[in-house]
Amino acid sequence: MTEFRYITRHRRGKWYSDLKEAQAQASRIGAGYLDSTGEFYAYRGTVLEFRASPAEAAEEQIRLRMASGALPHAADESASLGSGLSVA
Repeated sequence: MTEFRYITRHRRGKWYSDLKEAQAQASRIGAGYLDSTGEFYAYRGTVLEFRASPAEAAEEQIRLRMASGALPHAADESASLGSGLSVA
């Protein structure tokens, strides 16, 4: 899941999982405004930042470590436990 926030030269918003919520909060801190149709317009100098959620980023790090061989795969762990044992 992607998280969003708006930043200005002097303020940084919180991270939000919904872009519309980030836009509404950016409007409240003076980083832009919502018109009558609900469309957001950022003021000059306002930047939208986005990132993977912390949980998603952690999962990606684990996948990368497993792919590089830094972490054992589940199949390797069960093979090293000996005969008759398995990993659930």
